[in-house]
Amino acid sequence: MKKLLIIILGATVMIAIIAVALFYLPKESENRTQREVPKSIEKKTSSPFSALKNKFFKTSSPTQDLQKLSRLKIASAEKSRKEIVRRLKSPEALTASEIIQLAKSSGAGLEKELKEIVEKEQGTMAQIASACALFRAGDRSVLPVLLDALANAPPSAKIPVAETLAEAGDEQGLDELIAIIKGDDWGLRLLALRALGEFHSPQARQILTQYSQSKDLWERVASFAGLAIQGNDSARDMLADFLDHPDPAIKIYCAETLAELGDERAKPVFEKELESKSEFEQVHGAIYLLLLGDARGEGILNSALERKDRLGDYARSLCLGLFPPQ
Repeated sequence: MKKLLIIILGATVMIAIIAVALFYLPKESENRTQREVPKSIEKKTSSPFSALKNKFFKTSSPTQDLQKLSRLKIASAEKSRKEIVRRLKSPEALTASEIIQLAKSSGAGLEKELKEIVEKEQGTMAQIASACALFRAGDRSVLPVLLDALANAPPSAKIPVAETLAEAGDEQGLDELIAIIKGDDWGLRLLALRALGEFHSPQARQILTQYSQSKDLWERVASFAGLAIQGNDSARDMLADFLDHPDPAIKIYCAETLAELGDERAKPVFEKELESKSEFEQVHGAIYLLLLGDARGEGILNSALERKDRLGDYARSLCLGLFPPQ
C-alpha cells in the first residue's frame, strides 16, 4: 500500500511539472523568436545548399570582373589594330569610318607604319588621320602637318585635327571650328559643335550655349553633347532625356555621348540593340556596353572582329576609336 501511494504521488508530481512546462513554453518560444540570432549561430544554421553553392559555384570578385573587362577591351583593341596595320599598307583601302576612328585613336605601337603614311600620302585624309594618331601618342614632330591641315585641308579634315590639338591643351583650331559652325554645311556644323566640347575657353562655351537654344533639334542636341563633354551636368541630363526620343538617330547619338562619358543611363539603349535582328546594331550595342563595363555582348563582338567583311571593318573601326592602347 505504501509503495502504491509513493507511485501515485510521483506520477502526480510529474504531471504537475509537465503542465507548468506546457504553460510557460509558448511564451519562452515567442521570446526566443523575437531575440536577435547571434551571428555565430546564424552562420551555422545556413542551408546546406548555400555551402554547396559557395563550393561549386564560385562568384568572381569586383576586382576579377574589372580585370576581365580590361583584358577584353585590350584584346578587342589589339585585334582591331592588327587588321589596321595590315591595311595601312594600302591606305586607300581604309573606309571613311576607319580613317575617322584612326584620327581619334592613339598611334602607340604603330609609329613606323603611320610615319610612312605621313611621309608618302601628302595632302590626303589618310595622312592627316595618321598624324592625329601619332600626335595623340606623344609624337610632336607631326605638329606642322596638323597646322597645315588646319590652314589648307577641307573642313571635314579640320574638325578631327582641331579636336586632337584641343585634347592636348592646344586651342589653335578654335577659329576654324567657329568658321565651320557659322558656315552653310549643316552636317559639318553638327560635328564641329560636338568637337567644340574639347575646348574650355569662354568663347567655346558661349557658342555652345547659344546653339543649345537653336530651333533646329540636331543643333541643340550636338550643343548639349559639346557642353556635356566640357563637364556641364545639366547638358548631360538633357542628353539623358533624349534617350526615349522617337527618332532612333537622336537616341543613339545621345546614348553614345553619354557612354563615352561613362554615364550608365545609356545602357538600356545598347541592351536593346543586342536583341536587334541587325548584326550591325548588335555589334554596336556590344561595343558600347563593353565601354560601360558590361561584357554580355562578348561573343557577338569577338565573332565580328574575326570577320573580313563590312561588319568586321565596322567592329574594328569602333574598337579602334573607343578602346585606347595599354
